[in-house]
Amino acid sequence: MGIRSASVSTLAAVLVAFAPVHAVAQEAQANQGVQDRPRPDYDPLGRRIGGFTLQAGVNLFAGTNDNVFATETNEQDDMEFSVNPYGSLDSNWSRHALSFSAGANFNRFQDFDSENTESSYIGTYGRLDVGRDSNVSASLRLANETEPRTAPDAGGLAEPVEYQRREAQIGAEHTINRFRLSGVIGTNDTDYDGLGQSFRDRTENYVGGRVAVAVSPRLQVLGDVRFDEREYDSAPALNSDGRTIAAGVRMNLTGLLSGEVTVGQFEREYLNDKVDGVAFAGNVQWFATPITTVTLRGRRDVEETGASGAATYIASDMGVRVDHELRRNIILSGGIGRIQREYEAPTDREDEATYADIGVEYLLNRRVALETRYDRFDNSSDGLDRDRDFEVNRFTVGVKIRL
Repeated sequence: MGIRSASVSTLAAVLVAFAPVHAVAQEAQANQGVQDRPRPDYDPLGRRIGGFTLQAGVNLFAGTNDNVFATETNEQDDMEFSVNPYGSLDSNWSRHALSFSAGANFNRFQDFDSENTESSYIGTYGRLDVGRDSNVSASLRLANETEPRTAPDAGGLAEPVEYQRREAQIGAEHTINRFRLSGVIGTNDTDYDGLGQSFRDRTENYVGGRVAVAVSPRLQVLGDVRFDEREYDSAPALNSDGRTIAAGVRMNLTGLLSGEVTVGQFEREYLNDKVDGVAFAGNVQWFATPITTVTLRGRRDVEETGASGAATYIASDMGVRVDHELRRNIILSGGIGRIQREYEAPTDREDEATYADIGVEYLLNRRVALETRYDRFDNSSDGLDRDRDFEVNRFTVGVKIRL
């Protein structure tokens, strides 16, 4: 099953007609939230290596988990420990760009070693500037990851589900006066480990584009389109073609708001069924005060479930986060959100999850930071094919060491 040729031809025509884009000429400098702004006295300097800068570090955390298996009854608590080394090598050239990144996470439990997990990734990105207004780019990422126990249908499995993911993408951008056009083409390949999980192995190929028109230096009108195909290795009933078309705005009101919101329509067509609905994506920062940033985000799309025999669900995720700079080196953060999963027939099921966190980060100097954090995840499931109801509370403390 391939992406509809008419859809691809339409997108190709758009890309040719407008020619590819990078940054709208009249776009203003983006505002910076509390978490993003530079802190010259506390930001790690990294190490210069020729025309590159090396950034590296390790995060060490310990904490408690009051429901390790995310079960409805017979909850088990345990101590958990994590080690998270990471590094990146980024070019500091005046033109073009090249970067490499790698990292890992090792998670260990004191009593339940069946829940011990390891994950890792390695990636690279390159950008070739073609003249002043155009560029082409390419990226590659390889990762070994683990699904959390709080994921749908993961609670009843003997051990956490591990999977490998390979991603590759090529993109192009171009600016003509007030117009920006960008286009991407890529592939994602995912392979799952564990008994009874091979039916989830799949490859997704996609092509997408965006047109941005600068109405003013602080406002852009956006048009997005994306076509994809998903092919499953051993579950052809889950093969599908997808399409999302959306429009929206990107705003940058100095000292007040920054971000973008798009609304449109998604459609995913399976062998014997079709799912469609309203697509939504947004991420907006409100700079409530010079030292307080409020972030609103949301997303609505269609996804496949990990439960064998249950094909798809529509996922809606909405959340708000507050970051406050108590002092230049003390950052308070907290967030709350809600996820709703509406499963398609013949599955009779609807999930609703709420999540929240609160934490504080204390920057001691350029190389060391301390952090403590509390997280809560609360899931409820209804219907004849319901999953489980559960609550998970985690409290962690740790140290971040940076190059």
